[in-house]
Parts: sequence; C-alpha cells; structure tokens
Amino acid sequence: MLNILAFGAVLWDIIGEEEFIGGAPLNFSAHIKHLGCDVAFVSRVGDDARGNLSRACIKSFGLNDSLVQTDAIHPTGIALVELSSSGSPSFELPINVAYDFIEFDLALKASLNKEYDAVYFGTLEQRSPVTSATLDMVLSNIRAKHVFYDINLRLSYYSKKIIEWSLKQATIVKMNDDEVYVVSKLLYEDEYSLEQFYNKLLHDFNVEVLCITKGKDGCEVFSENKKVVQPGISVEVVDTIGAGDAFSAAFVNEYLTSGDIDAAAKAGNEMGALVASKKGAVPCRI
Repeated sequence: MLNILAFGAVLWDIIGEEEFIGGAPLNFSAHIKHLGCDVAFVSRVGDDARGNLSRACIKSFGLNDSLVQTDAIHPTGIALVELSSSGSPSFELPINVAYDFIEFDLALKASLNKEYDAVYFGTLEQRSPVTSATLDMVLSNIRAKHVFYDINLRLSYYSKKIIEWSLKQATIVKMNDDEVYVVSKLLYEDEYSLEQFYNKLLHDFNVEVLCITKGKDGCEVFSENKKVVQPGISVEVVDTIGAGDAFSAAFVNEYLTSGDIDAAAKAGNEMGALVASKKGAVPCRI
C-alpha cells in the first residue's frame, strides 16, 4: 500500500444553488484513497457548519481527519463557480479563509516521522504567508520518494517566485496545456512547445516526469527517456471540476506502483474522464 501525504485546501464549490465538497488536495486525496492508498490529508477548516460538514465528507471518503485543523477565527473556504456551456469552470476564491492559515502544529510535525511514497501540493495555498511557511516546513522535513506538484493556477494567486520554488521541490509535475504557455511565458519569457518546455524543466530543475492534460484530447507525459501521448476518452461532460485532480490521483497511484508512464497516463485519462461525466469534483461512489 502506497503512503501519500497531501497538503492544502478543502473548500466548497458553490455552483448556483448547490454546494459540493472540493479543493484540489482533497479531491486528489479522496480519489487516491479510493484506489487503495493510505493518505495523510493536511488542511484546515473553520469552526462552522461547512467545516463540520467537511469533516463528515472527509470521513465518508475513508480519510482520517486528524491532520485537518480547526480555525476558530476564519471560515471554511469556498469557491464561487461559473460553468461555461462546455462544463469548464471559472472561479472566485475569497481570501483569509481557514486553509490560508494551516499551521505546523504538533500533529503535523509528528506525521513526518515516517517515510512516504509521495507528497502532494499545489499553488493556491501558497497565496498565504502562513500556509506557505508551513508547506516549506513540511517539504523540508518530510522523507518522500517523490514530490508531486500540481500547478493548478487559479486567478492571480501565483507568481514567478512561487512557481520556481515549487518546481525546485518537485520530481513529478502536472499541469494542463493552457498552463504550459502561461508558465513558459512567466519563467522564460517565451511560449515553448510541450516537449521544449519539458526539456527546459529537466535542465533547470529536478523534474523527472511532466504530465500535460489536454481535456478531451487526452494527455502527453514526458520523462527523460520517453514521451507518451494518450488520446482522450469520449464522455458526455457534465462538468470538468476535479477531473484534473482525478487524473493526478490515478497517475500517481499507477506510476508509483508500476513505474510505467504509459499505464499511468492511461489510468489518469480514464479516471479524469469518469469524473468529468459526473457532477462535482468528488462524485459519491464513482
């Protein structure tokens, strides 16, 4: 059984009159737990109704909430979501919510007294100096075979400094094809092709594997000695919220188990397509 530590936001996606549990780190954690991994999920919720419901949902996914902190001051995070006609989301993400204040407390420190197969983190949580400092402490002290960085850009909550720092930590990086061009321009002041971009990351950082998701067109995965192109899987899209997180979970589970990026890319595509065909980022009993 793989041991995974996932760090970051739990929030509620508000779509019209409905609310769905989400946040990329939680989505990833729920899916990789579903695939049979042992997951330490690190986050923070408010001392409020959404926070209580978050804990209930976290437990319903089979996850332990012992590393989910409670914030007596700041509310549980939310995302106001608008869906396009194709099911693609746009977000409004209020600041100064609970996941912006994740602390390096005794429970989190104690959780690092073991070796993990992988640690997962993203970009959004680094908008806050408190949570960013805690992430730095986690990555500085954890013993993990792989570090998985999901770039997952949201609004303006990223910078060249944040992305460069994050890439320096990572062995596996995932982003979508739109993000490739944003990051390429930000880091190198140029728009590289996917393969050129990977070669730059390989040269400038310690990235071993780069996953590029392309929505209905599947994905491309690069390693030092191989390039894999997986075509998309045709499904009737309900919404694409969390599909990338599902891809990440299935990819990590397969790659860390078999070391086969072909099989990992195929597994990621299948899980991502399944989630895109259902409502919400973590469809119950997928």
